[in-house]
Amino acid sequence: MESQKVLLSFLGTGTYEPIDVRYQGQAHRSAYVQHALAAFFPQYELRVAMTPAARRANAHGLKPLTYEAVELPDDVADHSGHFAAIASAVPAGCSLIIDVTHGFRFQPLLALAAAQLLSEANGVRVVEILYLPYERGVQEAELLSLRAYMELLEWSKATAEYTGTGNASAFGSKLKAIQTSAHRAGHTELPKAFSAFGELTERLGLEVELNRVSDARKTLEKLDKRLAEVEKEILRFPLAEPMRLIWHRVRESLGRLTSAGQEGTVPVGGPGNADAMTQLQFSRNLIQEHLRFGRLVQAITLARESMVSYYAYASGRDANVKRDRDDVENELNSLRQQGAIRSQTPAAGDTALLGANPDIVLWDRVTQVRNDINHAGQGRANAASAKQAKTTIDDLCRKVVELLG
Repeated sequence: MESQKVLLSFLGTGTYEPIDVRYQGQAHRSAYVQHALAAFFPQYELRVAMTPAARRANAHGLKPLTYEAVELPDDVADHSGHFAAIASAVPAGCSLIIDVTHGFRFQPLLALAAAQLLSEANGVRVVEILYLPYERGVQEAELLSLRAYMELLEWSKATAEYTGTGNASAFGSKLKAIQTSAHRAGHTELPKAFSAFGELTERLGLEVELNRVSDARKTLEKLDKRLAEVEKEILRFPLAEPMRLIWHRVRESLGRLTSAGQEGTVPVGGPGNADAMTQLQFSRNLIQEHLRFGRLVQAITLARESMVSYYAYASGRDANVKRDRDDVENELNSLRQQGAIRSQTPAAGDTALLGANPDIVLWDRVTQVRNDINHAGQGRANAASAKQAKTTIDDLCRKVVELLG
């Protein structure tokens, strides 16, 4: 089902003279831009925001247009009243065009802010933001697109989401859109690196979220190889200007995943030591990244699996072979039983351990907390509160990080 289409325009109190309004090869002569907008976008429902003063001064000039009036407060200091009126005029889920030609003082900025909020809160799709550079005595003018302002806000949101939560979905989409926009604009020279980099960024975000350690390592290596190519294109293509401003944040984010640990801290007894070291270091970095963004379930799950990998390599086995992992896990659980570790609630603090190896103590506590979390705390006596569980996960994961080097 096609979404409702709304065109929101503002009516001012000034005196307007006829002008040829042009837009993408079309022209319409009128003293009021709303007549031209109705001609250019006949499929959109016209809504005109106006104060009582604007209505008295210019509403007659809108005849014979069919439109819905949106009443704005006369008080220019009533920003919340203006915002509420604008927001109420825009249906949820609609496709929206905003014309700010005759917006009074702060109204264009308010309309832009409202558009951004409505796109997030009500699923409104902002198709275009238009402005006619209207000057007395000028006989014609071209409607200008201010969509770039929304683009910047979208870049800001995507970047904040990526650097603040680790979710790369919106950020990857914006990267791919650079290449698409250049193609649609008919540029003779097109960027080549952004689309692939965006695709890889989205893929890495999903692999990290789902703890696909081996896959994420491979994707990260591919991203690393493309960094220089992307940096060159950022400088060459104006469409990538937002990317230039935030590129250092991308570098920082990827750098946290690739940083090396302390040399020689991981006991590796079998073949393929270099790769084993790299995998454990990557797992360590990934656990830290989960903690950084509050992804506690992923952090404790990966912490336990990383301990299995650690002891698999330490005993000369292959952590990527299921049988070896099962053997290591069974041995750890056997040592846990031999150490007389009492079963208790995950977040109850240090257990009373008699003769237990400290690493086995850590294994026991990590296993208990992981089980509690993965069972959603249900059917477990004295399950830890969410706050207790968070504190315990932070503590245990940092100990596993220390173990991994």
